[in-house]
Amino acid sequence: MLYASEGGKLACQTLLAFAKTSLLKMLFVALSALFLKAVLYLNTVSVNFTKNLVYVARKNLRRLESVSKQRGCKEICH
Repeated sequence: MLYASEGGKLACQTLLAFAKTSLLKMLFVALSALFLKAVLYLNTVSVNFTKNLVYVARKNLRRLESVSKQRGCKEICH
């Protein structure tokens, strides 16, 4: 570091410490944002997976109902 006096040395050290702290804060904020994005993505995938399971279950119920109605009609009609 370049400094002219002890006061200048202290100012440079303070500035360097501030810069390190600022960089660490920026890194923390960036990592926090990435973590939140990952959590949001996982939650979205989980919700979509659950919605898909519900859709498949309803679809299967409709198929079973239509099959039972067709069988009922065949038994009554014949």
